[in-house]
Amino acid sequence: MRTFVKVDGPGWLPGTRYGLGVVGVPLTCGGLLWGHGGDTPGHHSAPVHR
Repeated sequence: MRTFVKVDGPGWLPGTRYGLGVVGVPLTCGGLLWGHGGDTPGHHSAPVHR
């Protein structure tokens, strides 16, 4: 759970990390926003933790 790789490409913000379904998105304050999104028809959820 603590090993992440940097991802690059369309739809990813620069510096984003991904591993085991968890995404770490860099914040302008220097921290990371950790979360996991989920979809079902007609709905989208994205619980996150800072």
